[in-house]
Amino acid sequence: MTIWWVMLAGGLVTFLIRYSFIAAEGSYQPAEWFRRLLPLVPISALTALVIPDLLLVNGALTLSGANFQLLAGLVAILVASIWRNTLLTIGAGFAALFFPPVREINALMALLEDRRRQGYFCGAWRDGAQAAQLIRDQTVAVQSMWSPVYGQLGQQPCNFVEAAPAEGYRAWHGGASLSRHLGGAELDMAYEYLNWWLSGYAGSVMARQGYYISTPERSQTYMAPQEWAYWYDGAPAAQDLQGPAGDWIVRAGARRAGGTYQERSSRIAIWNTVMDEYNYAARAWERFIRRVHDGRIPEDGAA
Repeated sequence: MTIWWVMLAGGLVTFLIRYSFIAAEGSYQPAEWFRRLLPLVPISALTALVIPDLLLVNGALTLSGANFQLLAGLVAILVASIWRNTLLTIGAGFAALFFPPVREINALMALLEDRRRQGYFCGAWRDGAQAAQLIRDQTVAVQSMWSPVYGQLGQQPCNFVEAAPAEGYRAWHGGASLSRHLGGAELDMAYEYLNWWLSGYAGSVMARQGYYISTPERSQTYMAPQEWAYWYDGAPAAQDLQGPAGDWIVRAGARRAGGTYQERSSRIAIWNTVMDEYNYAARAWERFIRRVHDGRIPEDGAA
């Protein structure tokens, strides 16, 4: 019952405050300076309510692109100053605020920057050699890595394990397409190239790097039984296995995390795609990576 008494008392106090102005009508005449200030009350109240939401993110002053409320507010201010239309201003502000891709990108980058400042990231890699070096230097506890990098680590794999995320895999698929402008001999050569990719040999080379191809049954004829058993059937390696360059990349007895080709494929949670806002996301990512490398904390207002 305590909460109900609090609610009742709060409502009564609020009512009396507002009713006092009505009850005093005609019996009290405020000073002239006070009456001149009254028109400013709504503006002051709205400013006090709006400004913190525009400028603060998680309680911190944020004047960068990571503050999507501020961006939406600037859009609304611009629309209001040009058209002076209330509904158009509200609509433009909400459209900017809830434009999902940009908002999600900004929110993600704000989260990553917060984690960076807390020391979650010790480095970033741009190619397989850099990824392998982070492992050799023992500077990382968890990191992403392209599959062929495992073969560059020599005996190092005994110090870490490949994870099979409980949430599922993030996957990508690449394909070749023919230009509609091709014709004649050029078109014939293009088809020969596509057919070579699907013939099986190329798929076997990809398999020895840990990748799959859309026609695995053709690749099997170019792979030794022990290679197929390890890469596709998820079985322990019956012997040391070579990579595409001839170096030994899999030790006897090793087993690939995630199981068989079918098991791994059935647990894909999300496919990589190129979004319309790819350039925006790529620039935001590049700025973040530079801060990871040089340890810089951006000043407020820096994008």
